[in-house]
Amino acid sequence: TIPGARPIAKQLVAAALENDFDVSFSEELNLEHGTMVPMNWANAAMTTPIIPIMINNLFPPLPTPRRLYQFGQFLAKAIGALDPALRVALLATGGLSHKVGTIDAGEVNEAWDHEFLDDVVNGRSAKLTGYSFEEIHSIGNGTNEVRNWICVMGAVNDAPAEIAAYEPMPYEGWATGCGALIWKV
Repeated sequence: TIPGARPIAKQLVAAALENDFDVSFSEELNLEHGTMVPMNWANAAMTTPIIPIMINNLFPPLPTPRRLYQFGQFLAKAIGALDPALRVALLATGGLSHKVGTIDAGEVNEAWDHEFLDDVVNGRSAKLTGYSFEEIHSIGNGTNEVRNWICVMGAVNDAPAEIAAYEPMPYEGWATGCGALIWKV
């Protein structure tokens, strides 16, 4: 169980709606591995309140990378309007290249992963926001999760990042390109 930050979440939802982002909200969520694994590292005691922002990365129609970058820009502006005493961290979760539930599940495209990470590290948002659904999906149906990373790129306004880690297949039987970037803004 992780506490939420309800008053701040309400402010962000209201601001999103005022800025033409059609968001929904929930008073309670059952969070899955895409959130809980990173939370184990970033918030091990599970005491720091969080506001999970769930992005549709599974079922078409998916938001475009361009729209998610714009949402990231909105988030930066909305967070900037909050109490300046607050410390806020954005954490984009999701795998890089991977295929789930397909005949070629377990395949990782290391070359694409490295290219994507290099593009993020070097703030090449024009390239990344130009990806079509088909281009991302062709790397693997799970690769759509990189939209989360593109959203944070928008929030940090293409700030340079540092690659903290990359592993193509961290565990036997579960294969996804796994990376970690750090933006210090």
